[in-house]
Amino acid sequence: MTWKNRDSVVWEKSPWPDTLVVYVRAPSHFFVNGQDIPRSDLQAELIEQLNHRVERSFYFEAEPDVPYAEAVYGIEKIQTCGAKLIWVTPKMREDWQKKSKESEPSKVLSRPILRQAPD
Repeated sequence: MTWKNRDSVVWEKSPWPDTLVVYVRAPSHFFVNGQDIPRSDLQAELIEQLNHRVERSFYFEAEPDVPYAEAVYGIEKIQTCGAKLIWVTPKMREDWQKKSKESEPSKVLSRPILRQAPD
């Protein structure tokens, strides 16, 4: 699969104040919007988050050292809930950070769609 055009989504005012984000960190740490969720509770938490939304998309990101099976588990849980999956690759993250830095000197007021990785 190749993407010829990579572009980030940045806007001044979001129709939804918070994006829905699933972040995976080894070993088996799943975060939903920055909150550490036990692996066994991941699907229930995703459904709970979606119950409060009209827009049904999750941004998904995993650290490079996360085992493939753990990333697939998170992806499968998102898709099982009927949500759209937007996978944030390392290259996309790098491009977003670069564009964010470039917009700072011009004083363009923009809000990145994704927050930073959980601490």
